[in-house]
Amino acid sequence: MKTCSDKNSYKNIGCALNNGLQQAKVLYHITGYKDSLQFMWLFLAIYNKQDLFIIHVDEKSPEKIHQEFRRCTGFQQNVTFLPSQPVVWGGNGLIDVEGQAIKYGLKNDPEWTHFVNLSAQDYPLIAPDEIRNRLKQSWPSNYVLCNDIRGVHWRIRKRRLFRYMKIGGQRTFTPVPKFKPRGLEIRWVGPWWHILTRDFCSWLVSSDKPKRYLAFLRSAGMPDEMLIQNTIMDSPFRDHHISCCKHEIIWRRPDESISASARPSILLVDDLPRLEASEAFFARKFDHSVDHEVLTALAERNQFAQPSGAEFLNSEPLPASRTATLEF
Repeated sequence: MKTCSDKNSYKNIGCALNNGLQQAKVLYHITGYKDSLQFMWLFLAIYNKQDLFIIHVDEKSPEKIHQEFRRCTGFQQNVTFLPSQPVVWGGNGLIDVEGQAIKYGLKNDPEWTHFVNLSAQDYPLIAPDEIRNRLKQSWPSNYVLCNDIRGVHWRIRKRRLFRYMKIGGQRTFTPVPKFKPRGLEIRWVGPWWHILTRDFCSWLVSSDKPKRYLAFLRSAGMPDEMLIQNTIMDSPFRDHHISCCKHEIIWRRPDESISASARPSILLVDDLPRLEASEAFFARKFDHSVDHEVLTALAERNQFAQPSGAEFLNSEPLPASRTATLEF
């Protein structure tokens, strides 16, 4: 399995597998539920006329957040909002929304070559044109971080072994065991962020095998951290896979207890040397209310547009904006 440990891996793999991709076109899928200003930092940095943007705002978010996310995008023609649905941490919401974004993109635009999923607290480390250039060089590679589930903590391993249920608006563990169908191997786990080729996306939403994985994982814990990992490793695209997610993430600070579940730490200006040296395309997670200096430094380094802070003062009614009609 190829990894990103070689800093030039995308170049080496691209030389071996490039089959004539003329240019890359990215479909960015962004999910969010709060803090419109943080979303605007991300959107202003990556927005361009060449790529596509499909955005989902959690149905549970206040109407004010829905309105402000739409204002952030400026109602551009290459921006589409998915119909909102509730997303519960650890549940099926993220994989359902991602599947809808992929299907909508495949149906409505024949030109995009790569699918990139982001959350509203991500931020790019390089410019969109450089992202497209690197994806072109690495074609037809998919970036999905796959960790062998046999080597992770029991609280992660058990997610595929027992049923989880939505109780009181939360995903809850139950001691009811799950029985894996014959022919499926749930061996891989990793973060939700990934970069997928259009060919893999088409296979993912149209073939029977991914549907079997999805059916089994729907009652698992954190299915969004297992579905893409296990389908790509059990697919015709296994050899066109690099085990990394192209996100720079600090999962646990040195002063944090190892007994606590690892989760992305808020990135600070002190993390700039690590971010500037990273081969990743994006980093997470950022919070402008905790440390806006790190965002400002990255924006100035890459000449990204920055929010002025006055974008949401206009209270006029919103014009009609593009909302996806999901008919598959």
